[in-house]
Amino acid sequence: MLFRSRLLDSIETITPQGKRDYTMVLIAARLGLRVSDISKLCFENVDFDRSIIKFIQFKTSVPHQLPLPKEVADSIRDYIDNGREESEEPYIFLDGYGQPLANHTVSNIGARHIKNSGIEIGERKGGMHALRTSFASQLIEEKIPYDVVRYALGHVHPNSTRHYVQFALESLRACCLEVPPPSGLFKKYLEGGM
Repeated sequence: MLFRSRLLDSIETITPQGKRDYTMVLIAARLGLRVSDISKLCFENVDFDRSIIKFIQFKTSVPHQLPLPKEVADSIRDYIDNGREESEEPYIFLDGYGQPLANHTVSNIGARHIKNSGIEIGERKGGMHALRTSFASQLIEEKIPYDVVRYALGHVHPNSTRHYVQFALESLRACCLEVPPPSGLFKKYLEGGM
């Protein structure tokens, strides 16, 4: 949660590019969308009235629908109204010249902002997929049922989500406390005194 807040706070939202980048990072952080689905997001996929985002996943070709949080809806509207250049393209996110963004461009934008935020990621990958992983980890830490996490990530196969569960467990290992030395009756028991 702190990771995402620090990242989002580091992105300026005054310029058109900043509004676009912030919105894409916010979508990855709050909805866990894949880079390919962010880059191919069209106006028809966002229903502001019903507060949903509905699209065919690029990777799996399976329909997917998620609730659209107000924060995300407001950011998309701000980018469309105050940042997006004029274009006939159906895609929401454009490159500044009226052309759709390539998947690798969206990933690079995420990586650049993570780096610029000063967040230390160590050996982990640092693009938009890191935000998808963070999203999944947060759901798991909040004890959201496995099938709900799987659905939120758009996974078709039940085993696809196990990677994220494993990641969450590994990240929890860093929070473990050292076992204190035995004391009292337990210490006597270990020393054979009981």
